[in-house]
Amino acid sequence: MTLECALFRVPTVALYITSPLTYWIGRRLATVHYLAMPNLLAGTRVMPEFLQDAATPENLADAATELLHHPVLREAFRRKLDEVVAQLGGPGATRRAALAIARLDSPAIAAKLGG
Repeated sequence: MTLECALFRVPTVALYITSPLTYWIGRRLATVHYLAMPNLLAGTRVMPEFLQDAATPENLADAATELLHHPVLREAFRRKLDEVVAQLGGPGATRRAALAIARLDSPAIAAKLGG
């Protein structure tokens, strides 16, 4: 959903809450600094995201209010989203993904597919 919001340039506040056990396991296995896809793609915080206990009504309201009441901040947010979306490329993602996988598995098949 966060990537779809990025595609439509919608200022977004992300939150993730899961069971304590799932969170504990995930923290030990995950090597990423963010969970929201636009943040992962950018390699930096584009949209605010709150995990577990940080996903309080107060924190969410503060982050949303900041975006709603500060047009300059909101426009900077949208410019960052534009940069993230530009990384995705144009139409044809399915074909590009198939070619990338084919190159890994069989360069001969990839060549036949045009890649």
